[in-house]
Amino acid sequence: MKCYCGTEHYEAKCPCCGLDCRIGPQPINYTKSVWISKDQIVDNYNAVDLSKLIGIVADDMLKGSAPYPLLSADEEAKKRGHAIRLPLGNQLFIDIDNENDWTKFQENYVMLYKYLMADKFCESIVWSYGHSPSEKPNHFHVTVTFNGLGRSLGTVERMFLQAILGSDAKREMLSYIQSQRGVEEPTVFFVKT
Repeated sequence: MKCYCGTEHYEAKCPCCGLDCRIGPQPINYTKSVWISKDQIVDNYNAVDLSKLIGIVADDMLKGSAPYPLLSADEEAKKRGHAIRLPLGNQLFIDIDNENDWTKFQENYVMLYKYLMADKFCESIVWSYGHSPSEKPNHFHVTVTFNGLGRSLGTVERMFLQAILGSDAKREMLSYIQSQRGVEEPTVFFVKT
């Protein structure tokens, strides 16, 4: 049989990449070992194919075959003993979890501000912050408001801007997956009640 990595072999497990070829097609160009499913996690991957790899994982999660189901914001807030806060149509919610993300926010905010204001994206951009409910050092909730925007931000547009401003990458990925599952507004802040 021909393995999905391109190797000809007759064993169930490919001698080249170690893949169990009975799993099914895998649309990735393999360099050595590259596959993620709910059954296999292999460490070595070709960085060029990372976007495809992420797509496969996201597809598994969207189909509900991922090993970790996602709780709704209401369920998660209830579990933590918190309430949820939703952004207004002209707001971003940036979840900062460490000093590097805080620095990234400050640097990228300046650049974003400069270009968005030059392009007359909105009348003004302001931000405010406070500690996240965990109250750990360097954990902040930042709210960025685009005054005079004249429209609501789209869900994916909001997640993109939040990500480039240093928001927690895992949070933005899970928000994207929830948006693909039909959650109308996956971006929330948990607040203490």
